[in-house]
Amino acid sequence: MFETELAYFKAHQDDLVAQYNGKVLTIKGETVLGSHDDTLGAYLAAKEANLLGSVMLQLCKPGPEAYTATTTSNCVRF
Repeated sequence: MFETELAYFKAHQDDLVAQYNGKVLTIKGETVLGSHDDTLGAYLAAKEANLLGSVMLQLCKPGPEAYTATTTSNCVRF
């Protein structure tokens, strides 16, 4: 899900950061529909426009940290 949007963000990341650094983008396909100060604002705008589930919310910042996540598990078996 959102493969097109993520590919668009990665391909245009430098240009998007130059324009929207630090904003949360609402992306559908290869189009930026909006930019917001925070994730909640982006979510509420998408909800208001009845777009939830059809748009990607993406923090616009440089580097792969913008679109990757690392998780750890503290699960221990006895």
